[in-house]
Amino acid sequence: FLIEGVLPRGVPGLLCSLGGIGKSYLLLDLCMKVAGGPGQFGQFALGGKINAEGRAVMVTAEDSRNAIHRRLDQIMIPSEKERLQDRLFVVPVPDTGGTLTFVRTVRGEYLMSAAWTEFCEEIISLGRVDLIVLDNLQNFVRADINSDPAAAQTFWSAVAQLTAETG
Repeated sequence: FLIEGVLPRGVPGLLCSLGGIGKSYLLLDLCMKVAGGPGQFGQFALGGKINAEGRAVMVTAEDSRNAIHRRLDQIMIPSEKERLQDRLFVVPVPDTGGTLTFVRTVRGEYLMSAAWTEFCEEIISLGRVDLIVLDNLQNFVRADINSDPAAAQTFWSAVAQLTAETG
């Protein structure tokens, strides 16, 4: 388990709720704690004990670089940020000048996009990555993975493959 009794290693998961209640903030805090390791920023997240330290990657479709830094400044002091160098990677998609679509439809068939392939290559190039967060999923997957089994199968199979490759 990455988080004892809560979040197993190498298994895709989904955190869902209504908008505006703090999921992004909670997930940024989780990434920070995983990157910092047990004891650095608190040993608990999502109701369980963090068992290891490692790299964490968060790709945010809605929060800008400035918003991410504002949030980080609210939950840690500047010297603590330096300790996360090469361990916490936050990619604010709004600052890249575009959007990322990981699932696309071609003649009615769902396929993973070139952006997904590039994303996976980047993740794998980092070496061991313990946590990957895509916030929020609806911005990255332009298909109804809730009600269309084919869309869900395509996306979750690709995510399962990435988690298997990265552990």
